[in-house]
Amino acid sequence: DIDDHDEDINDLDVYIIDDLCSFGGTFVAAAKKLRELGAKDIYLVVAHAEDSIMKDVLFDYIKKVYTTNSIISQNYLFTFMENDPTAGKVFPIDIKEII
Repeated sequence: DIDDHDEDINDLDVYIIDDLCSFGGTFVAAAKKLRELGAKDIYLVVAHAEDSIMKDVLFDYIKKVYTTNSIISQNYLFTFMENDPTAGKVFPIDIKEII
């Protein structure tokens, strides 16, 4: 439970780490609570992210997303990034380089 914590996160950067992100609703809820507790910038690190992360409010609360390109479409990602203010907020890691 995020309310039962002893650590002061006021003005600290927070990294949320998980295996999969679709639209990011769970991460948005967590980020909102972390902001209430004083977190500065919130980053998301996920092994797999679907293209749908680009279609919701995730980037209103998460500063940057680090993920592999195991699911997310590179073509979709680059098209989206060229035409949107969230450009530069998703950092795909080529899975071929880590296998």
